[in-house]
Amino acid sequence: MENDDVAGNGPKALEYLRSKAKVVPPFYQEDFSSSVLGHDGSVIIKYSAKLDL
Repeated sequence: MENDDVAGNGPKALEYLRSKAKVVPPFYQEDFSSSVLGHDGSVIIKYSAKLDL
């Protein structure tokens, strides 16, 4: 994703996870200090949470 989209995608990721199972707080966002080769300005973001299946 583009760097400017990071903050806006957290709620979308949480909504997606909630559509699959109950999310047990906290919900994490991790920014990796790496870029995507060939895509200037893009970064890798990891969202994670414990799911109550």
